[in-house]
Amino acid sequence: MHRATFGHGGQGQGSLRKREGQRWPCEVCGFEFGEVYGAMGAGYIEAHHNVDLSLLASESGHKSTLNDFKMLCSNCHRMVQTQRPSMSVEALKNALGTLN
Repeated sequence: MHRATFGHGGQGQGSLRKREGQRWPCEVCGFEFGEVYGAMGAGYIEAHHNVDLSLLASESGHKSTLNDFKMLCSNCHRMVQTQRPSMSVEALKNALGTLN
């Protein structure tokens, strides 16, 4: 399991920065920020809740763990959130033809 730090860190809500030297491609399309943006984007990815936060809010005391998230690039993150409840990552993979 990868160690990661959660928080805004100047990157906005739902963002995650990994430890130096680790790679985390988008789980839908494989995009890696570091490959395109170099050092500025190295280790950056957005964290998408597998279950919508509005649904988790009803569960008192729920603490999110890394297993509650899928790591997505900004574009794929937006696309899964075009529906309510959010589209599953697997559904977006199927729509794009990227399911292994």
